[in-house]
Amino acid sequence: MLYFRVHQFPVPGGEPFAAMLARVNECLAMADVAEAPMRFCFVDHPGSAAGCNAIIAKFSNLARFAPGGGGQTAGLQSGRLSNLGPLWDGGAGCSADGFPHETLAEIAGGIPNQFPVAMAFYVIGPVRWIDGIEPCESSMRMRSAFVPPFSVRAPALTYMTPSVVLQWYSAAGSRLFVTEQTPSGDAKSPLPAGIKALYGAYPGAAASKPMAVPDGNRVTVANAPVSNDIHEIHARHRAAITAEVEKLNLPHVIPGPMEALKLVPQPLGSIRGTIVKAFAPDGWKKATGRIPAGSHEIWKPSPGGRRLQLHFDTGSWSRHVICIMRLVTEAGPMRIIPPASWPPQAQYSAPNPEVFGHILENLRIVVKHLEATWAKEMEEALGPVPPEFKPGNEEL
Repeated sequence: MLYFRVHQFPVPGGEPFAAMLARVNECLAMADVAEAPMRFCFVDHPGSAAGCNAIIAKFSNLARFAPGGGGQTAGLQSGRLSNLGPLWDGGAGCSADGFPHETLAEIAGGIPNQFPVAMAFYVIGPVRWIDGIEPCESSMRMRSAFVPPFSVRAPALTYMTPSVVLQWYSAAGSRLFVTEQTPSGDAKSPLPAGIKALYGAYPGAAASKPMAVPDGNRVTVANAPVSNDIHEIHARHRAAITAEVEKLNLPHVIPGPMEALKLVPQPLGSIRGTIVKAFAPDGWKKATGRIPAGSHEIWKPSPGGRRLQLHFDTGSWSRHVICIMRLVTEAGPMRIIPPASWPPQAQYSAPNPEVFGHILENLRIVVKHLEATWAKEMEEALGPVPPEFKPGNEEL
């Protein structure tokens, strides 16, 4: 069992992000805490990429951390930069290595005037607060094939790792959390020198009760290579799907909800038949059996002898489209949501047959990409199908 305490520090209202970072660095240096990797995530306001574009304009080497990467310095459309890696729900399928502290300190100094982002997130860690405990990364989240273990929005509840988390929101100001790994669940265990220094810098700080995390929730040891575990592979692809879709250059621009309301609604005809026809050239077949109204399902055998499934929810009256892709395996069904556009939408409005057809054509391209990447890598990690595993018939 692993034990952690989370310390929350009351940052004075109006304290700049750079000032908070400088105060943290000063406290860690005073306590002789060894320098730890530093990672980041910047997110722009909805519909804007001004902040991230401004960061890249000054620090071109950060362009590789944008969705799509590749080191290009042309204007972004996504408004997100991150080197958190695929184990974070705000990360991407890129290196999760640390980044020079000096550069990140300079960026912090430009927030929000020079770099008008909506959110800045820095995580320093794993930190060796005390000798005798090897820092490790673990999560309060149960191990899942569908959700990355760490959350940018709730790091104090998910990132159970000796670390410092600094957040800045344009609408809420700065937040500071420190996580400590303790030898036991004793609430009275003494504070490490680095954390004690932070308590002096931010009077009124409070610690949570010790939290016990099962050893099975250990995600990775510091500097350990990424394993071939199917859950980690799945989490990596799930986190990177938005960036991957951006690179596909989908042929159709799908109207957003408000734009769709301006279009004249027309009957969609046979929804199920249209779906089956759109995907039939790639080997997909209509599932048999009773399927609820507003739901549609197609399937195909996977190259490794398992089963791929596509489930569509089109509603009974609301004219929307949601697609879920499944790989049925001996470890259970693995699910991923293929977006039909970039940027993705939670669901797609289909007011007429033309828009509905465009959604399906885009989805067909994304699904083919996922077959060649996500499904292929998952099956390679799983290996041969066990003789006793039966994926079932075509009924979902």
